[in-house]
Amino acid sequence: MPGDRERYQYYFGLLSRPELVARSSSFRWTPSPHPLYRGEGLAGKFLRTVGRHPIVAIWCDAVRNQLAVALSGLDWRTVDVFRVGQQGESAMPVTLLVSVPEGSTTWGAAKNAALACRNVLRHNGIFDVECEIWTGHITKAGIPPLVKPKLQKPDQPSQVVPSLNLAPFMESIGQSLAMLMTPRDEGTLGLYLNVGDNICALTCRHVVLESKTEAEAQKPYYFRFGTGTRLLPILQPGDVTLDTVLKSESACRKESKGQVRAMEALTERTPVQDRRLQHFSQTGIDSLAIEHEIGRRTTHSSRIIGHLLYAPPFAQSSPGGFMMDWALIKLTQDKYTTRLRDLKNTVWLGPNAGQHLDDVNTGLVRD
Repeated sequence: MPGDRERYQYYFGLLSRPELVARSSSFRWTPSPHPLYRGEGLAGKFLRTVGRHPIVAIWCDAVRNQLAVALSGLDWRTVDVFRVGQQGESAMPVTLLVSVPEGSTTWGAAKNAALACRNVLRHNGIFDVECEIWTGHITKAGIPPLVKPKLQKPDQPSQVVPSLNLAPFMESIGQSLAMLMTPRDEGTLGLYLNVGDNICALTCRHVVLESKTEAEAQKPYYFRFGTGTRLLPILQPGDVTLDTVLKSESACRKESKGQVRAMEALTERTPVQDRRLQHFSQTGIDSLAIEHEIGRRTTHSSRIIGHLLYAPPFAQSSPGGFMMDWALIKLTQDKYTTRLRDLKNTVWLGPNAGQHLDDVNTGLVRD
């Protein structure tokens, strides 16, 4: 059991001033003198990224799930892997660091958890990494009141929960765009603009209009019905982004099922484990609704938000010499929940901040 000096000075030098709770290593700790001040002060520790180490190759969902089970008796906050050492050390050891709230556990419980984590690493072929439990807390960022953008035409709004994988289908700026003709060449929705009688989205010309020759690049595009101008439909999101969110949601549901099976296999569960079981059970249910929403949008026709209205030729601005590369997309109302004239230039930052904090505090954030 660490004494007071080891507890308070073990991480001396780190600005967050964590305290040591327990560690899996068995060496006798003694404070290291500062290399520049003889007999005065301590050598401060600092953290460094892992870099090249075998733990990088085995760090996957399976190993993280095993560590989560090993820590299930603690009310832990974060799990990190860093090199921890002092200035001047040539080989800083890689360490698994688990943070817990101050006063939330005993040395014995933390020691057992640290040893259990080390056993997980040993089982996976990592023999030179120790586990340390330190104190830590997560603080909410200071944020202004948030306006939550709506999802484009959800099938069953009451069953859809906020999700990063639904972000590409939000009525918010910054989302992926692509031409129907080249759905894997993506750009970004910049701003919503009121242009006369039209509500438009601003993007880059090179995203929504191919210019294979210099002559094409200097030719403006303006669409008017009945003039023979080619109609160029625009997708939100493009196919690359769609593939990414489909894979991500499938992995999320698979991970939730694995966590539920792991928790249900326990003959006895702590309150923390009961909360984890409840969370991942609900996550699996929510994931089905999210996958349904994404599945409704896999066809190109379901993702057409409008068509190209105007794109001036490429040119250099004066003064400054910056490239003028912009275009306007005329939006169609039937793909939006909000009335077009009421669209706001908002950026979706993710699910509700309070709920996100709760997830972090109970160790349920995947990344």
